[in-house]
Amino acid sequence: MRIGHTVFFSVFLLVVSILLSGTSVAAKGDSSPVYVILWFDTEDFILPESDDALLRIATFLAEESAPATFKIVGEKARVLKERDRKDILTILKRHDVGYHTNFHSVQPTPALYLSPLGWEEGVAEFQRREYPGLVDLQRITGRPASCYGQPGSSWGPQQYGALRSWRIPVYLDDGSHVSLDGRPFWYDGILTFYSLTHTIRTELGGSNDLEHAKAEFQEAHRELKESGGGVISIYYHPCEFVHAEFWDGVNFSEGANPPRSTWKKPPVKSAEEVETAHTTFEDYIRFIKSFPKIRFKTARMLPALYPDLALLRSFSEAELLEIARAVESRGVNYQEQQRFSLSASEIFSLLTRFAETKLADEPATPLQLERPPILGPINLQPAQRVIGTSLNQYERTVQDVVRFMKSEERIPGTIWLGSQVVSPESFLVTTARYVLDTQPDPGNPAEILFEPAELRPAKHVKNDKSIWDWVIFPPNFEAPEMMELAKRQSWTLKPALPIWQTVGK
Repeated sequence: MRIGHTVFFSVFLLVVSILLSGTSVAAKGDSSPVYVILWFDTEDFILPESDDALLRIATFLAEESAPATFKIVGEKARVLKERDRKDILTILKRHDVGYHTNFHSVQPTPALYLSPLGWEEGVAEFQRREYPGLVDLQRITGRPASCYGQPGSSWGPQQYGALRSWRIPVYLDDGSHVSLDGRPFWYDGILTFYSLTHTIRTELGGSNDLEHAKAEFQEAHRELKESGGGVISIYYHPCEFVHAEFWDGVNFSEGANPPRSTWKKPPVKSAEEVETAHTTFEDYIRFIKSFPKIRFKTARMLPALYPDLALLRSFSEAELLEIARAVESRGVNYQEQQRFSLSASEIFSLLTRFAETKLADEPATPLQLERPPILGPINLQPAQRVIGTSLNQYERTVQDVVRFMKSEERIPGTIWLGSQVVSPESFLVTTARYVLDTQPDPGNPAEILFEPAELRPAKHVKNDKSIWDWVIFPPNFEAPEMMELAKRQSWTLKPALPIWQTVGK
């Protein structure tokens, strides 16, 4: 599987490098482009009327040359095939297809079954439950899934581990579990559009909803143009055009899981209400298209707009020292440069390998990042305290950590200095200090000190009741241990920089 990872990321980077020249030409024409990501959680496999809504939406958007991303549930794809909806499967070929779990709201949903599991067990369980739906989706639509997004607010960090092995490069959804100041970001090496500042839409009730949405879009467009460009994320569910209540709320609320034979169809809107919903949406899209240079982008197009240029770089000794100085001054955090960003885990890898060459008194050679990017720790961190060790022990530990990262493709959660243990945060700060202290003349400090340090990206991961507000969850559901695991994976968090702001700098 790791060989597959390497091949996938190599091909991905090659494609990105080919696309950069064309993207940069467009960027020179508009230094503040605004793109619209239009996506639909296509999930209702109970109400047949939702199929017709899907057909009308996809057909209209195709005629308007406004491609969208339809994130489809595995069971929805199977039902479309069973209902012989060749018309829908045909029009979907003019759009993009993403994945939205196997059964969506049928219990247990992902956050529920992932909540008691660690990283490896959770990744395996997510694959066991959800991979069959992905296979069916891709077989039935004839398209590889470009992205994934969770059902409701049923988020879990282990999903990212599965996406890496499935070669799905984009996470596209909305929620508040992890965010980065409303910007797109990288998490566990997956390009993530989540909790974006400009996530907007029109409600579907007619002219009042439409006028409000127009004003909101104008304001978002203005803010993005003034701040250097970006994306506006707009999402819907085809079923909400025709139903009066969500299909899953009728059947699976508060942890309910009735047998399929007793599933109920949700109440539907009147013919007039359905028409109002569609015309409101269609007028909204036409309004958006009236803006000069607005472009609709699908999830499949996003990696070319937000490539990880750090993966294409070789870092010189001077650059590594600059990275170490930033750690010394700002602590354990991601770093953002003009043309690329680095996660704390990538900084950890670069500086540890750099320290290995310094300790061995070897010439510093340019270093590259691992492909795929290494993960954060997956186990609980040790209690932090001040620890001292010898230079010889530090050297042996550095060698051991480098071997661990190469073998396990992640940062160790506990780092052993002989019989003593330190956290990776403490280890990174000390390693940054070591490579700086040995410049320009190598020294031999009698003792290497490790002091407590904070993982600053963890503040971008929430852990409160508000993130579990989906009606499908059992009452009082929370997942504190899983969100602590998500915080450990914030080692991999960093901004995703748009190509038009990095080319030529």
